[in-house]
Amino acid sequence: MKKKREENVELADIQAVRERMTQWAIRLWLLLIPVIVGIILSTQGESTARAGNFIVRIAFLLILMGAGYVAYLRNLERKYWAKYQQIHRMDNLPIDDVRKYLAQAGTKVDLGKMTDEEFQQFLDAHRL
Repeated sequence: MKKKREENVELADIQAVRERMTQWAIRLWLLLIPVIVGIILSTQGESTARAGNFIVRIAFLLILMGAGYVAYLRNLERKYWAKYQQIHRMDNLPIDDVRKYLAQAGTKVDLGKMTDEEFQQFLDAHRL
């Protein structure tokens, strides 16, 4: 069953996803250390070659899994950002859609008498 996402997305949610992406990117860079150690072990001699190859393979597997998770987080960030823009920016919508949204929110404004500049200020003030 698919997890239901929240309808209201805030900048804090987007920032949290970005922080997780940064943390995972750092972890992926740190996984290069075992790769280097494994390569060194595999070239030292026959006694350590098997362990070195094993370490390199495991580190590469972890890097691939981490890269997939970072790609998932990047996709999630894009979805959150699109939802945030859809919720909070309505200045590019037709005036009828804005009227319908304001009626649902319970706000009464005469949009017909507003100039474009006043309308833009109204949208900015109400984070629409």
